[in-house]
Amino acid sequence: MNVCMNECNLSVSRRYVGLPDAYSNPEGLPIANLFWLWWIIKAWGFYHFALKRYPFLEAGLKGWDDNKSAEENSKAFSWVPGVAYRPEREAQVRALLKDHPRGEQVVQALAELHGWLSDGGNS
Repeated sequence: MNVCMNECNLSVSRRYVGLPDAYSNPEGLPIANLFWLWWIIKAWGFYHFALKRYPFLEAGLKGWDDNKSAEENSKAFSWVPGVAYRPEREAQVRALLKDHPRGEQVVQALAELHGWLSDGGNS
């Protein structure tokens, strides 16, 4: 989790362009927010900051039902909209980001972030 300005290859002003929020994708993932959390850990070491926020997204999974529409599921969001990344849904996330210029990097970042933060950082 070292500084990654070259690895991230993203300027501060463009890193979230085109990434969906929790309400604008069928997975309910706040992709822009999750990528931001990954970025601030890598760039500035804000691990504990991100660790305090991820459980709210994990809690969102309790009310999520893959058999319901995203619109129906989003009605159950708490004051923190969205759900945590689910490794078993990686193919669906890849499909969501297939046209994004950094889609592969974002998917890898989401998976890495989940590994760091899931289960209170104990996974």
